[in-house]
Amino acid sequence: NMLGGFLAVVLVVLVYRFIVHERRDAALTRRRERIRYVAAILFLFSGVLITFSRAALIAVVLAFCGWCVYAWYTRRWMQVRALAYSGAVCALLFLVFNMMTGGAWLARLGVPVATYDTAYEQKRLDERSADERIRAYYEALVLWRPRTAVVGVGLGNYVPLIARAFPSLPSYAYQPVHNAYVMTELEIGLV
Repeated sequence: NMLGGFLAVVLVVLVYRFIVHERRDAALTRRRERIRYVAAILFLFSGVLITFSRAALIAVVLAFCGWCVYAWYTRRWMQVRALAYSGAVCALLFLVFNMMTGGAWLARLGVPVATYDTAYEQKRLDERSADERIRAYYEALVLWRPRTAVVGVGLGNYVPLIARAFPSLPSYAYQPVHNAYVMTELEIGLV
């Protein structure tokens, strides 16, 4: 998600630079620069797609749509044209990427997809990830005691205590809880 968020921010900045370029060079005499901008936009958008970060993809779509509505409302037709062009190119890349991955992105977004193995596998991994995170909260609750709430279990002691509390799990199953506040509370407590 961090990489996806970073790529989304950089993509929005790059689209802004593309709009500035389009405004500055309205005659489009510098065709090579335009091709470079479009290639860079496609490269960054493919990075957002490869991260499979729903939040990053939604942020990019909302940024494009919001920006386009604002440009339309303020009658900045050059921006609307550049945003529509960038959005169309990114939408085309999304469709191609989704076809290549067997509908994995559509399945990730909750759209019912025909029975592709990749889409099924992605859905199964999403469910497994959610189950593991819920289990991690249960494990954290097992370690929580009144003394732990005050002074914690000590920095770096969370995973060894989980291993001691649940000895029958395989070694790869001992993971920290995916919540910074819960982890901080358990390791260092309120003090």
